Amino acid sequence: IMIYRLPENKHLALKAIESAKDGYYCEISKRKVKRSNNQNRYYWKIIVEMFSQEIGQIPNEIHQDLTKHFLSYKSNGKDYVRSTTELSTVEFETYLESCRRLGSIHYGMYIPLPNECTEDIYKELDNYRIN
Repeated sequence: IMIYRLPENKHLALKAIESAKDGYYCEISKRKVKRSNNQNRYYWKIIVEMFSQEIGQIPNEIHQDLTKHFLSYKSNGKDYVRSTTELSTVEFETYLESCRRLGSIHYGMYIPLPNECTEDIYKELDNYRIN
C-alpha cells in the first residue's frame, strides 16, 4: 500500500501505477479530513460534560450512550456503533448538532455553540466534573 497525499508527490503515484505488475489495482479516493482537535475538545469538555452533570453519569458512559444513539447501524444482521474518530469534520459537526438537539429537547439544556465557548466556560465545567 502506498499513500501519496501531497500534490508534489503526484509523479511518484503515476510512476507506481506505470510500473505495477499484473494482479495489482489502483484506488484513488478523496481524503476525508478527520474531526479537529478543537471539535474534540468542545465535544468532551462542553457537550459530554454538560450531559454528565445533567444526568449524573460519568463522561465515558455519556459518550457511549450518545454514540450508540446517533452512530448505530446494522450490517449483515449485526448491530455496530461507529467511532467518532472515524468521522470527518463535517460528519462530526452533524453529530455535535444532534447531541445539542437531544440535550435541548429531552433535558431542557442549552449547550452553547463552539463559537460561544470561552476559556472561562471550559474552566467552569472542569470545576464541576463528575468522575
